[in-house]
Amino acid sequence: MNEPDFTAMQTSFAQRLVRLIEIPSEYKSGSFDIDQVANVIEELVDGTEDTSRLIVTNIPKEDRRLREVMVANHHPLADCPSPLLFGDTFGSDDQRVSRYELLAVLMVTSGFPTDLLDDGARFERWQFLPTSEFFKAKQIKQINEQFISCWSRRMLCYYGSIANVRVANRELRDNLARGNAGATTETLLRQELGTPKSSSNAVISSLFSKFGK
Repeated sequence: MNEPDFTAMQTSFAQRLVRLIEIPSEYKSGSFDIDQVANVIEELVDGTEDTSRLIVTNIPKEDRRLREVMVANHHPLADCPSPLLFGDTFGSDDQRVSRYELLAVLMVTSGFPTDLLDDGARFERWQFLPTSEFFKAKQIKQINEQFISCWSRRMLCYYGSIANVRVANRELRDNLARGNAGATTETLLRQELGTPKSSSNAVISSLFSKFGK
């Protein structure tokens, strides 16, 4: 992945989030149809959406923890899924995972690689079976709310050098924007994809070919 690719994906995702915030509440309350809501959003996105308040462009030098910065800024995705997007706090596990799945649909529609939606070896506890036709058509059998939560926040952070960032033991649960080893958004993405020495070499090679070296 390169900077233009990331910027396009970031803007596209932010545009969909703007429309998600704006669509009538009846689409988002209770047990909603993920495909229906996603389709409504697609019909509304026209490229004129003001995404300025959704894309995080300034992280204080003394505090590089992205989630905490988003909380301080009252960002809609400070905690996923956010009450600002979906109204009242979810009342059931089914409703919670439906909201995460909807975010995942919007991420993938915006260009996010499906390979990063789950890691069963590390985050089995937060796995769930997607119910939407969107993921059934892609033959995606498992996604992970922890990854969706972390990556959706990361997708809204500016591209470029971010001081004091690391993925300790590749643990996303500790937040992607935290630590003391310099990195970029692209580097963090590549760390999650793995290296040629990993067991998923074929998948990684395919992704590297797709996004560029």
